[in-house]
Amino acid sequence: MTRLVIDTNVLKVANGKSEQADPACEEAAGNALQDALRQGVVVLDTEQLAIDEYRKHCSWAGQPGAGDFFFKALTDNIANPSRVHLVDIGAAEDEIDLFVPEALRDFDSDDKKWIALFLEGSADAILNATDSDWAARKADLDSEKVTVRELCANCLNVRRSKPAG
Repeated sequence: MTRLVIDTNVLKVANGKSEQADPACEEAAGNALQDALRQGVVVLDTEQLAIDEYRKHCSWAGQPGAGDFFFKALTDNIANPSRVHLVDIGAAEDEIDLFVPEALRDFDSDDKKWIALFLEGSADAILNATDSDWAARKADLDSEKVTVRELCANCLNVRRSKPAG
């Protein structure tokens, strides 16, 4: 099974809550989350930093969006090792930095936990929808063997307004 780290922006996009995501990106994010639930193992931290961040953008009820559904399914299965792989990366930034290569320690502080989870959890990829920092640092990430799967490359740098209705 594929081990995945999922940036919060994927859940937001799947819920239709990102101004820069177009409908194709929303669909790609929703499909990626469905695939993660069906065929993947999601890497999370024991301190629940990832869950706490997801919680800010998702509903515990699992509705109405695909990100909400994923969040509920993930939290319902957090103790199931065939669905979730828990790793300890600490809780404070200086603790997380211990798991992040020196070349990436100047990465956005909110995103360093994803790098630490990827490396400590032996993940196959970090899923990203709209955060342009990942693409901007692709060479550095590649040199440290951190794989980022861009779901919406056309939405990374362009801010779009969602059509009304």
